[in-house]
Amino acid sequence: MAKKYYRINLSGYGGEIALGRLTEEQYDFWAPMDEEYIIEHCMGDPWEETDDNPVHDDEDPRWLGQWYELTDIAHENGPDAGNCWIQIEEYDGPAYDSNFVGDIVTTSDWSEFETKYKPTVDNCEVDLDEILYPNGHYEEGDNEGEPKPLDDGTTPLPYVFFGMSMEKGTFSECIVECEGDIDPSKLRFIITKMPNGDSLLNLTEYDGEYVDEQGGSTNGKGYYAQVWDW
Repeated sequence: MAKKYYRINLSGYGGEIALGRLTEEQYDFWAPMDEEYIIEHCMGDPWEETDDNPVHDDEDPRWLGQWYELTDIAHENGPDAGNCWIQIEEYDGPAYDSNFVGDIVTTSDWSEFETKYKPTVDNCEVDLDEILYPNGHYEEGDNEGEPKPLDDGTTPLPYVFFGMSMEKGTFSECIVECEGDIDPSKLRFIITKMPNGDSLLNLTEYDGEYVDEQGGSTNGKGYYAQVWDW
């Protein structure tokens, strides 16, 4: 059976999200500030001395640095499942300059695609309660409601950095090589629920094999940068 080649595009609205732990000193300094100052520091040049960047010395304990490096909790990127469109096209080869053969799935929003083709979907969640407080909370006694110590005996800190680059466009273009026609029901996706409410969608496999990710092309629509007391 002849090999066939398909490009699967995930497009829409979504973004790149970074979540990282903060110290109490970092949180106390940045929490009272307007979001624009955190954005200027983390999304711009954190070393630049400007009126809108109150910390520019990376030796300062209040320093946050570049947002995409504050990722010890999570770092995810993709379209939001509620604002995602999927397109499958056939080409005559795997190369980027291969010739277009035809549309297999014209642009379809995720909910319609999932209902019609029933692909495998893995759901996961970045659960800050589980991550920050892995040993749970006291349920009774004088410490009721307080987090239990970590395994090393220290008290969990509740302070979290949240940064997001809002994006629009094609988040991923994946190449799938098949023996014969593609079967969309054999696709495997993962949906990652984030603490801000977004559910980021990514394609991971076709027929048990990892897909060849070719990247994407998006336009930035804005930034968010916040510090949370979770």
